[in-house]
Amino acid sequence: MPHHDHQNLTEHLLTRVHATIARYGLIQPGEHIVIGASGGPDSTCLAAVIHGCMEKWDLTLHLAHFNYGTRGKESEADELFVRNLAQKLNLTVSIERATANDLASSTHGSFQARARTARYRFFERVAQQRGAHKIATGHTADDQAETVLMWMLRGTGLTGLAGIPVQRCRKIIRPLIAVTRTDVLAYLNAKHLAFQTDSTNDDPVYLRNRVRHDLIPLLQTYNPQIRRSLSQLSEIVSEDEKILSTMMRQAFQDILVPSQD
Repeated sequence: MPHHDHQNLTEHLLTRVHATIARYGLIQPGEHIVIGASGGPDSTCLAAVIHGCMEKWDLTLHLAHFNYGTRGKESEADELFVRNLAQKLNLTVSIERATANDLASSTHGSFQARARTARYRFFERVAQQRGAHKIATGHTADDQAETVLMWMLRGTGLTGLAGIPVQRCRKIIRPLIAVTRTDVLAYLNAKHLAFQTDSTNDDPVYLRNRVRHDLIPLLQTYNPQIRRSLSQLSEIVSEDEKILSTMMRQAFQDILVPSQD
């Protein structure tokens, strides 16, 4: 691919990411950010992009990798990849391996839900230990579209349609939420950056994989831009939900009667 094409692909992604960061105020100069790094394409792209802003925005970055240990050699390869990525970017890294208790079966929640909970608890611990202001994860517009569809299939209200929040509790941020997985892969290719592949992403036992590989391609025959459309839907609903929540809180305050005690 010609050099100018590589440059255009890189600039396309960076423009979108920087616009998202600016629009939602995700990152402020001088902040300390923990980046959740799985070794996959999305988090590798995220680490590279934020690292590129490190000097300009006076950021302190730290990688965090949670090893579930459920995929044998693949899990070990992911951990080694993240260690090497941290070394390549000259960043510090925290790595933790899941315990049996982290992933133990219970009457509530799927394995994926338990794994997600354990991962975020780890990220929170690392952020607290490092004195970090933010935790950045590599969720993309594809993740957003898949999440919205999954909620629609189960039945949902506004909260489900709002999908993955761009920013949660003012601490967890998703700078890649406006870029597609295709954008991510093109950026990594243009930058000659390697990444790890998770074989479980093709396992049809998981609903998300069936949505990704079966349902979205079918919907694309009706709307080639279905990922962006669903991502935009979640953005609109999220804004509506914020307004309704603000109005509800105000209405509740208005009807409260001060205690006469």
